Amino acid sequence: MEVYADGEAVRDQALEGKTVGGLLDWIRRGDADRFVVAVRIDGREVADGELEAVLALPLDGCGRLDVETTSARILAASALAQAADVLEEAREHHSAVGELLASSKQVEAMDRLTACFDAWNSAEQALRQASRVAGLNLDADEGPSSPGVLIEKLRGCLNEIQQGLKIRDYVAVADLVEYEMLPVIDDWQAMLVGFQQKLLGQA
Repeated sequence: MEVYADGEAVRDQALEGKTVGGLLDWIRRGDADRFVVAVRIDGREVADGELEAVLALPLDGCGRLDVETTSARILAASALAQAADVLEEAREHHSAVGELLASSKQVEAMDRLTACFDAWNSAEQALRQASRVAGLNLDADEGPSSPGVLIEKLRGCLNEIQQGLKIRDYVAVADLVEYEMLPVIDDWQAMLVGFQQKLLGQA
C-alpha cells in the first residue's frame, strides 16, 4: 500500500487498518482548510458514482492511493467569483424583462425571469457555502451592506415579483425587475467581492 497526499508520501501508524474514508477524515482533521478534490487508485481517478464504494475499501487493499486536495477557502472564494459573474450575466436578463413584458411577450419574459431566479439561487448558495467554510455568521453584521441584510432585501424583491406574477400585474413586475432588482445586483456583486477578499486574507 502506497498513500500520497498532494504528491507527498503519507506514513503514519494511525492509518493502519483504516479505510479510504478513514484516510480522508484523517487528512481533514490535520488541516480543516483542506478539501479533497480528487482520489486516484493506481493512477485512475475515482468517479463520483464509485466514491461511496471506494470510501469503504481498506487501505491495505489499494496498490497506490493518491489524494489531491485544495484550500477550502480558495475553493469558496472561486465560487463567489463565479457567482458574481453569473449575476453580471443575469443583469442582461433583468434589463430585457421589462421590454419583453411591454411588448406582450410574456413567455419570453418568463424564460428570462426563470434564468434570473436561477442566478440568484446560485449566488445565495455560493455565499452560504463560503460563510460555512470561513466560519462566519451572515447575520452577525447588521449594516446596510451586510450579507444578512442583502439576503433579506433580495427575498423581499423576489416575493414582490412572484406576487405580481400571481395577479398578472406585469407593469409592476417590469418596474420591480428594472428599478428594484438592478441596484440589488450592484449591492450583491460588491458584497461577494468583499467576502471573497476576506476569504483570501486581502481585506
